[in-house]
Amino acid sequence: MDKPKLDFSDIEIRAWIKEKLTHYQETPRAGVPRGEELPIPRHKYHAALLMLRYGSKDYPNLLRIAKETKTTYTLVGKWRNERKFQKLVHNLAEEFLATWFEFFIYLSNAADAHSDTKEGDSDRKLIDNIQYLCRFTWGEPLQAGFYQRMMGIMEKADQASTSQVRLVQIMEGWIWSGLSAKRKNSTIDLKKQLLQVCFERLKALAVKAVEDSDKEGASRIIETMRQTAANLSDNYWELVRSKAVRGKVGA
Repeated sequence: MDKPKLDFSDIEIRAWIKEKLTHYQETPRAGVPRGEELPIPRHKYHAALLMLRYGSKDYPNLLRIAKETKTTYTLVGKWRNERKFQKLVHNLAEEFLATWFEFFIYLSNAADAHSDTKEGDSDRKLIDNIQYLCRFTWGEPLQAGFYQRMMGIMEKADQASTSQVRLVQIMEGWIWSGLSAKRKNSTIDLKKQLLQVCFERLKALAVKAVEDSDKEGASRIIETMRQTAANLSDNYWELVRSKAVRGKVGA
C-alpha cells in the first residue's frame, strides 16, 4: 500500500477544522430564487465543524460552540435539530474519518513492517500521539462514525492484525477518558455495549491466529482483551461509585 499523501492537518481534528473553515467560500444569498435551498452561511458551517468535537472536554455543550461561532445557544440548538444541518455534520464526519482511517491503518502496518528500526519507532510514537488526540479531541459524531467503520472492519477481517488491536484501544479509551463528566455518564453504557461486540470479534480473531500458528498475533490480541476487560470492569464500578457519591444511586 502506497503512503497516503497527507499532512498532519488531514488527520488531526483541530487542524482539520481550521483548514476547512479557512477555505470555506460562503455563497451570497442574494439572487437565490424563492423556494430553492439557501446556501449555508459561514458561522453555521463553522458550527457544523465544531459539532464534530461536541461532547469532548473542550466542547462539553452547545454554549461553547455558540460562543466560538459568535451566535446564540438557542440558534445552535435550533440548527442541531435541522435535517440539513445534521446531514452536513454527518458528511463532514465521514469526510474526515475516511482520510483518518486510511492514514492510521497505513501507519500501523508500516510500524509493524519496520518493527526493529528507527522508522518503526517513529511510527509507533506517532500512533501513540494520534490515539491520545482521538481520546481527548473527538466528539460524539466522530466517535459514532468511528464505531460504524470499526464494526465493518471487524466483520470483514479474516486475520488478526495490529491495526485492529490499536483501533479497539482507541474505543476503550473513550469509555472513560475522552468525555466531559456529564456526557461520560450518559453514554458509557452504549460505548460498553459497542466495545463488547468488538471484544467478541477479537476473541474470534485470537482463535484464528492460534489456528494459523500466529503465536505473536494471538498473544497481542489476548493481551489487549485482558486490558480491555479489566478497564471495562474498573470503569463500571468507578461510575457506580461516582453516582453514589452524588446521591443518584444507593451506596
